Amino acid sequence: LVFDYKKDFHQQLFQADIQWTLFYNGGIFDYFLPNLRFFEKITTFGKMDLPVYTHEIEDIGRCAALAVTDPRTLNKCVQMDFNVLSQTEMLALLKQHYSDHPFEYVHYSEEEIIARKNNASDAVTAKRGAETDAERWGINDCVYVKGKLATFTEETLRGTTLYPDFQVHTTPAKAIADPKFVFDATS
Repeated sequence: LVFDYKKDFHQQLFQADIQWTLFYNGGIFDYFLPNLRFFEKITTFGKMDLPVYTHEIEDIGRCAALAVTDPRTLNKCVQMDFNVLSQTEMLALLKQHYSDHPFEYVHYSEEEIIARKNNASDAVTAKRGAETDAERWGINDCVYVKGKLATFTEETLRGTTLYPDFQVHTTPAKAIADPKFVFDATS
């Protein structure tokens, strides 16, 4: 559903008589890195070894500002691709930094993601965020079943190619190493 809105927007944009740049940031750390602020347990989904492109919100803003003001991106799509890890690699970092912490884990299989997507309601039951259950399971299906968080085509410009000197302020490893990121402040 979320992606249907984006597709509709893209179609209208392409048909309009204006210049444009589309910017795709991939995932946002809060939703895509293992943490207990947005989830009750360390939660993983679907295919554990898929590449997950995910960035911290301030880095997304800095890169987006570069992309939308760059004449090379006119009438093109830009995919931010500076940070990439699989869920397996993310969990290894979590275990490396918190080896003594008794995390509880939950994994949703591909089959369970599809079933939940097909049966989800418009309720918002997540610990944080505003997406409905139907939207969240649709996103999980797209990312962790279909592997479509970032899709590179001939029409897509990579952020790493456009801005080879761009330095992210926060890497996934740095975020996972930070207890404030991993643990809920009320814990």
